[in-house]
Amino acid sequence: DKTLLNVSLAAWKDISEKRLYLTGSASSKEHFQEAQVLPGEVKHHIAETCVTVNWLEFNRELLELLGEARFGDEIEKTVMNHLLAAQDKHNGNFCYYTPLNGRKPYGPGINCCVSSGPRGISMLPELAWGQLEGAPAVMLYTEGKAAFTVGTPNGPVKVSLQASTDFPRTGNIRVKLVASQPATFPVYLRVPAWTTKFSVSGETSLATPGSFYRIERQWRKNNAFTITMDLPVRFVEGAPSYVGRVAIVRGPQVLAMDAGSGKNPPVALRQSVVVSRLPHQRSPKAALAFQVPARVLTDATDEDNAPNTEITLVPFADARVPQVWLLKPGFGAELAAAKAAAQLARAHLAVRRTKVAPHIDGDPDGNVFTRRLPLSKLVGTGRPRTKTEFDVAWDPQNLYVGVWVTDPTPQVRSDSNATDGVLVGLAPRDFEDALTNAPGFAEARLQPTAKVTMRGGVKTAITPTKDGYTAEFAIPWARLERQAAAGTSFAFELRNHDQGRAGVEDDGDWQWATTDADADISGLLDLVP
Repeated sequence: DKTLLNVSLAAWKDISEKRLYLTGSASSKEHFQEAQVLPGEVKHHIAETCVTVNWLEFNRELLELLGEARFGDEIEKTVMNHLLAAQDKHNGNFCYYTPLNGRKPYGPGINCCVSSGPRGISMLPELAWGQLEGAPAVMLYTEGKAAFTVGTPNGPVKVSLQASTDFPRTGNIRVKLVASQPATFPVYLRVPAWTTKFSVSGETSLATPGSFYRIERQWRKNNAFTITMDLPVRFVEGAPSYVGRVAIVRGPQVLAMDAGSGKNPPVALRQSVVVSRLPHQRSPKAALAFQVPARVLTDATDEDNAPNTEITLVPFADARVPQVWLLKPGFGAELAAAKAAAQLARAHLAVRRTKVAPHIDGDPDGNVFTRRLPLSKLVGTGRPRTKTEFDVAWDPQNLYVGVWVTDPTPQVRSDSNATDGVLVGLAPRDFEDALTNAPGFAEARLQPTAKVTMRGGVKTAITPTKDGYTAEFAIPWARLERQAAAGTSFAFELRNHDQGRAGVEDDGDWQWATTDADADISGLLDLVP
């Protein structure tokens, strides 16, 4: 159906040119965003594995229908980057979303994406080989073997192809071709769009990148030929989502810094980067890695005077805590501005030591909580009728939080999930789920009278007032230390409900806020003697 095919090709063009990550997947928060808007952090929930696998399938179908190498290029990009990146090579777990910057959330759960991942991996053998115009075709360059039956003027011939290679470590592939009898027929080789040099058995070909190269000859029963291609290194600009940043791509693979179990250092690439000569480990047993010159950026130094260093880049697919987007030379000021914003957020969360521990009864103690900081300084609440204020104090035993909520229509219901309240505690950086699903939190739900609760060593209390409610929290430092070790931020979640038409509850005004993605709770721990 040409009408459906044209619609499919229009969709393919729109996605591939405007909505596809350089790693071969798409979507943020389970939607296509505006053209070229491609955020890559953990909080953006990017590249569902379902999307990754369906993009593979879409390109496979178009490749089978039209036989055009551009669809094979997209398959290679996705396989070598986002598909393999979504799987933990140590235990086989998959990510639901796979960020470009930040820790990959591998997990064993049962859901659509974790189910789609293995389906995508199982497609690899049939994606690597194919037939074009009835002749054998090499689609992906990898170790493997495939069998074909080829029609010739003298009848069908059984043919097998076997590839031996360490691609993408190098661009060398040796192919053995065994035919059941001598015969003349073509073999097609996909010439990747990214390569600039492509030769077969030492003969420089006129192959066009992004096309199929046709070899036609009379084949003996046993044959062999060698494919050689370069793996150029190139910069990809990050704008508009990552202004002043670039990604480094080598051949089909996107490269990334990998923090492993730690954090990626603040660095900017140096002007002296020689793109075509990035050294890499040549041992076949060593993990593929590259050393790249950079400068270490700290609060105390500007970029021009920052010390030189070497950063290690690995394939994005291999990184556990990747950082794909790297600061370009001369863009250290951008990082400085981000740090200034983080310091501002910390100032809003300035904590003071108290010599008197508050009595946790739901009515913030005026001797301890001496300020009422509007939560809107940290995040826009979006509820004009509701105002939330807070204050924070500490002593050697606990972190104390007082909260004042002005709400003319607080909801107190028998169903606790439909009852207003406030949660405060710790959540992983870029966490966007309900705070109740975070590793550590304290909860205070509105009750007809004041209520004091204990959970996990955290003491909370909440009490109604004439214009809303107030709450208090005492969170032991020991609990904060456990959560801070995992890398967390201080967070609030407000549970506000409205009664809609016909008494139908509207949950759309639930909201939660974190002080700042960089306002690590470990900074508060420094205050403890």
